[in-house]
Amino acid sequence: MLPDSAIPNIQPVLFLDFDGVLHPSTVIYGQGEIYLCEKEGAALFEWAGVLIAALEPYPEIQIILSTSWVPTLGFEQALIWLPQKIQAMVIGATWHPAMDKKQWYSSSRFDQIFRYVREHKFFNWLAIDDDDQGWPEDMQLALVHTDPHLGLGSGKSRLELETLLHKMVSRVRTPSGP
Repeated sequence: MLPDSAIPNIQPVLFLDFDGVLHPSTVIYGQGEIYLCEKEGAALFEWAGVLIAALEPYPEIQIILSTSWVPTLGFEQALIWLPQKIQAMVIGATWHPAMDKKQWYSSSRFDQIFRYVREHKFFNWLAIDDDDQGWPEDMQLALVHTDPHLGLGSGKSRLELETLLHKMVSRVRTPSGP
């Protein structure tokens, strides 16, 4: 029998970016305000409902925030921007205050996520991000790569997310399971 430290964690986990996923990527942080520098009519978290709908059939999925909002605002402040249904699924973030911000920001999003995956021995995970820099070709299947201006507002990204969520959860659900 393997020691607990060697057993992979099969819990389905979703790494979630905000900018370019839940709203357009052109977010400005300034003078205590956060706003979009985007076309008229765009709103912060305008596509959060798409994520909620995609996650509805999968209550077992846990979310890790992989967004620059966490080192910029702090975990709790970043979390409160999310709708309650998403907040309830969040269990952590790829950045925490004990980390060096410079080093975190200089790492690719893939490196930030994969460091977390290795530390927690996640086997069954998926990321949604508009940043695909540094993603090895063999790991592309673990990424829903969104258009920075369309995010989950894109039908293509929405369909890809729904397909990959289903595959991820199917790996761990039993035929008689939920």
